[in-house]
Amino acid sequence: MHIGTRLVRKLANIVYWIKLREERSTERVKRSFGVVTSQQVMTYLTDHRKTNNPMTRSQAHDLMGELATKAWESKTPFIDVLLQNEGVCSRSSEKVLRELTNPLKYSKKPALFSQYQQTPLLLAGVQLKQS
Repeated sequence: MHIGTRLVRKLANIVYWIKLREERSTERVKRSFGVVTSQQVMTYLTDHRKTNNPMTRSQAHDLMGELATKAWESKTPFIDVLLQNEGVCSRSSEKVLRELTNPLKYSKKPALFSQYQQTPLLLAGVQLKQS
């Protein structure tokens, strides 16, 4: 077998497995209840350009640690825990909080793989099956 053919087949195999792992990765992110976004929320709450009454970094850090722990231990979506907290809600709208706490947007990983879902891959004349 020609070395080029082997390389193309190996690449096709890698792309196939990336697609399978994307689904598992998405499941893992969703099982985090959104607590993986706590740092993004903390950064927002301390930014004077985004909120009129920013928290100190120390205050935001302690609060996010407390709220993330609460969400994780109670198996409650992080956004629901945030929306129950007056200190957070007084500094941000629900819409912004929902955007900040969407773990699939935060991680950016699904965007990396979306090109494999949307664009047919033609490798060595074989189109990979897409879901």
